[in-house]
Amino acid sequence: RAAWSRAYWKLRRRKQLNEVSRWLAYWHERWGIPLQLSIHAGVGRHRDFPGNDHTDPGDGFPFAYVIERARKIVAGKAK
Repeated sequence: RAAWSRAYWKLRRRKQLNEVSRWLAYWHERWGIPLQLSIHAGVGRHRDFPGNDHTDPGDGFPFAYVIERARKIVAGKAK
């Protein structure tokens, strides 16, 4: 949800964040999508794309955590 805080995501939705990380790692390995926040070369949010009126996942979504975890999965260093 767009209104969820970073703390809420990390405390109450960690399993969901880890699943997103696994998907990003898969897409990186399968299609070479860079593990970085960028709509031109990487991962983007709905609101980053022109003409989109969606705001999810919102400012509280911990993209840095998710992308770093995806990098660790790819490197074989994730727990």
